[in-house]
Amino acid sequence: VDPETKPTIARQYEVRYDGTLVFESEGRRQLEASTSEQIFTSAILRVTGDKQKKVYFLTGHGERSTDDFTEEGFGEAGAGVVADNYEVATLSLATEAMVPADAAVLVIASPKSKLLEAETKAIDEYLDDGGKVFLLLDPGYETGLEGTLAKWGMVFEKGVVVDTSSFAFPEVTTPLVQQGMYPPNNPITRDLGNTFFNGAGSISPAETIEDYIAILPLAITSMDSWVETDEETINFEPDED
Repeated sequence: VDPETKPTIARQYEVRYDGTLVFESEGRRQLEASTSEQIFTSAILRVTGDKQKKVYFLTGHGERSTDDFTEEGFGEAGAGVVADNYEVATLSLATEAMVPADAAVLVIASPKSKLLEAETKAIDEYLDDGGKVFLLLDPGYETGLEGTLAKWGMVFEKGVVVDTSSFAFPEVTTPLVQQGMYPPNNPITRDLGNTFFNGAGSISPAETIEDYIAILPLAITSMDSWVETDEETINFEPDED
């Protein structure tokens, strides 16, 4: 609508500037000047009465922080989540008895110390109730989440992954996952290009997995890879067993 030729409609929708976007639904109205996807989505959520989904990042165990924009931090990741129109919040299960009901997902990003039993219980209850957890673990730390992983059919093995066929030269402890090494049935990673994993750990299926659990790998190393458990190793050779 051209506000110059149709000033009555412009006044009706309180438009004062050219290029104004009007979102309206069930008596709710939102005016915006930007055409970005984030602005569009936020405005639609506001006028339809839907709430932004909230992503919680666990704290209290040395996890990577969304306030930290250094190489060790998750500042860029947090900003990316916000750009996708999610709300980002932190959660301490040492002070909260449960994962909030409005959590779209709980992110546990590289805890450095062991979670308390009450904390793992709250996470287990959240998962049992249909919740979602994005768990990112670094090798070398005991987190207390081993039981939770086993319950869902997974084992986080001790040690770092070594790949002598596909790696970032000269570090065989930095596996290179190339196109063709991503499982084609997993839409999350199947279209990724070459990706490096510096000092990565290994997640394997448990010996016994319940029928209702489906495990879809995100990335797979080459046939010449193994988990090295000897921290003092310099010359990497696979053990006979």
